[in-house]
Amino acid sequence: MPQSEDSTPDEGAPHDPPGIEFRAAGLLWWLNRILHTFGWSIVVGVDEDTDETVHAFPVRTGCLGFPDEMNERRLADFRKGLKQ
Repeated sequence: MPQSEDSTPDEGAPHDPPGIEFRAAGLLWWLNRILHTFGWSIVVGVDEDTDETVHAFPVRTGCLGFPDEMNERRLADFRKGLKQ
């Protein structure tokens, strides 16, 4: 939603680009787990210097799931993101 001329962002509010927040909350992992069922995945390009999402697009994949260690880490991130 665009800001009106009168409004200003909160001084103390964190300002993370949406792609970073989406990935940090574990939502990309969760979405890709579902999409893997149908042979799809979302690929995200990330700027190495700023950690900002540069592009994202769907791709066909033969991959069905993630390694157990990744699932454990991402599930913890996802649960933490849901609490926020």
